[in-house]
Amino acid sequence: FNDYLEQIKYKQQYHNKKTNLVFITVVSIIITIIISISIHLKNKKIKASDIKYDKEKTKVRKLEKELINKRSEAELRIELFLNEPVCRKINDTICDIPASSRSRYSDYTYVKLDEETIVSLGEAVTKHFPNLKIWLISNNIKLKKDDLLLCYLYLLGLNNSQIALLRQCNFA
Repeated sequence: FNDYLEQIKYKQQYHNKKTNLVFITVVSIIITIIISISIHLKNKKIKASDIKYDKEKTKVRKLEKELINKRSEAELRIELFLNEPVCRKINDTICDIPASSRSRYSDYTYVKLDEETIVSLGEAVTKHFPNLKIWLISNNIKLKKDDLLLCYLYLLGLNNSQIALLRQCNFA
């Protein structure tokens, strides 16, 4: 029964981490844009009239609204991705393993990702993040198939020990 409670607690913590990550990312983007605009205005030493000030203020409001819309789109995209059958299958599989036993990956060979699941995960990533693979490869020319898989698993919100179980390898 304690293992069951631990699993439920872990699933809740996992969901909270994903939500917090999205929120922190969006807030960071908003803060970065606002700081960039402020620095830009200071560097240019703009002493605009009330009309110019109002225009800039309107632009900032418009950017904030766009960011909120993009945040909503990003959250929806992530939610849709995480609800893909392959993503749910992977998350359900890894969440069923008690956190205390994650260090002994060899005891859990049944969770190793098979080629069909890996291909399905790649298809799900491409469906919801169509330019991600292209961007990753163009910015990391030496990226291999295993490296892409790591990126995809991190996109699911998995940590190194969970990924080690799924790939049946050690992570230092």
